Amino acid sequence: MIRRYLEACLGTPFSFHEILRCEPGRGFTAQDVFTGQEWEVRERGASQTLQPHDIIFGQLVPIDGIVMLESCSPFGLTPACKLPILDMRDVIRKRARRIKTNHLRDYDIELRQLYLSLTNRFLQPSLPELQNTDGEPLAPQRVLFEIDSPEGAFEALKHLARWESKADLASAIERDRAGNMRRAEIPWLKKTNARQKSPKNTVLGFIRIEGKHLTCAVNSVKRARKVRTLIESALGEHARYRATEIQSIERLLGEAQSGASNASPVAGEDAALMARPEVQEHLKAMFAAHYEDWEKEKLPALGNQTPLEAVQTPGGRERVEALLVEIERRSAGLPVPPERATFHRLRQRLGLLGAQLPQRDSRD
Repeated sequence: MIRRYLEACLGTPFSFHEILRCEPGRGFTAQDVFTGQEWEVRERGASQTLQPHDIIFGQLVPIDGIVMLESCSPFGLTPACKLPILDMRDVIRKRARRIKTNHLRDYDIELRQLYLSLTNRFLQPSLPELQNTDGEPLAPQRVLFEIDSPEGAFEALKHLARWESKADLASAIERDRAGNMRRAEIPWLKKTNARQKSPKNTVLGFIRIEGKHLTCAVNSVKRARKVRTLIESALGEHARYRATEIQSIERLLGEAQSGASNASPVAGEDAALMARPEVQEHLKAMFAAHYEDWEKEKLPALGNQTPLEAVQTPGGRERVEALLVEIERRSAGLPVPPERATFHRLRQRLGLLGAQLPQRDSRD
C-alpha cells in the first residue's frame, strides 16, 4: 500500500484547486481549475481555515478510493487569484483543448512560477493606488478650526448639505438642557461626481462641530484645501484655522485590523460617525449606486472588456464570478458593507444567479 501511495504521488502533478464546499475538520470538495476534475478530499487541518472559492496549490492524491492532500501551499489564495490562473489555462489550451494530467506535468515549472508570483503579493503586500470618487489620490485628512459660536457655524455651513432634509440635519444636532447647541454634524455633499452616472449625492466630507471646535474629515488634499476655503469664506473672522492633520492609510488599515481597543481617538470618532443610522443608509446608497453600472465598465482585469461582454463565454463567466466573490469578501470587512441585495441584483443583470460555484468550461 505504501508503494502504491508513493507511485500515486509521483504520478500526480501539482495544480491549482478551487474549494467548492468545505466541512471543517473532515474535508472539502475541490475542483482542478485546469482539468475540471472534482475531488472529495479527506483532510483535517486545512479544512478548518479554507472557505468556498479559496484556491490552493498542491497535490490531491487518489489512492484506493480515498483522496489525500499530500502537499499544499501554506495558505489559500483569494478568488481574484483565479484570473491569472485562467490565463495560464488559456495558454495550455492552445496546445490541447482538453487538458489532462500529462499536460500539467509539461507545464510544471510554469505552474510553480505562477504560484510564486501569486504568493509574493501576500508575502510582500503593497497598497494599490487608492482614489476617491473624483479620481483624486486617497489621502485622509482632518481640517481643524476654532470657532466663536456652534450655532453660528452651523447656520453658515448647513448649505453644504443642501440636499439633506431639514429633519435629517436637525437629528444630527445635540443640545444641552438649556437648548444650546453642544454638537452637530453636517455632511458636505455635491449632486454628481465625475465617475458615477447615478444622480445620487456624493459625500465629499463630514463637518463636526463640538463646542468651540470645528473639524472636517475629507479623503484628499484637494478636498481639504477646498473645504478650508469654504469655511473661511462662510465664517470669516468667526473661524480661525488651526491645522490639517494628515492620516496615514497604512495606520488606519492597521487600526482596523488590530481592533477597537488599539484604535486612536480619531478612529473612535470615525467609528461613532459610521454608527449613525443616517450615515449608514447614505453609504449603502452610495455602494448601490456605484455597482448599478458596474457591469458596463471596461475592466483591466477582464482584458478591458465589460463584465457584460465577458460573461458571453464560459471562461469569461468564471472570471467575472471570481471578481464578484473577491469584491463581496473585501466589502464585507468595511465598517458599513454594501447590502447583499446589491450583489444579487448585479448577478441577476449578468445572468450569474446560480453560478455561485465554479462552472466548468464546455470544452472540458
